[in-house]
Amino acid sequence: MERQLSAFVMIAAALFVASSAVAQVSTDDPAPSARPTQTQVSDDELQTFAQIYTDLQQVKSKHEALLASAKTEEEAGKIRASFEQETNSALSSRGWTVDKFNSFVRTINSDPDLAERASALIKD
Repeated sequence: MERQLSAFVMIAAALFVASSAVAQVSTDDPAPSARPTQTQVSDDELQTFAQIYTDLQQVKSKHEALLASAKTEEEAGKIRASFEQETNSALSSRGWTVDKFNSFVRTINSDPDLAERASALIKD
């Protein structure tokens, strides 16, 4: 049960961090051409990230609502297990893992250009 809770918290935290990253666009940043890209990320990887992010947001919303209505810890545990399974399925269906997703979130957080590009893809 503790493992399921930590997986739930980890993904929820990753989604929170990702949403913060893609939502932040500073007008004080220098022009994109003036900043070096810290990590090379292909357009395909960024598109896949955006698709996974959207899928995970839907999974998270669904399970948050279910978790809020859980009447027992046993029921909550089943919801967390379902969340973990659906999260892993959403990631693996695109060939990604939780670690790869979280690593990508960190990469996006460290590069405002990527954050802006990811945000644009997620909004589409």
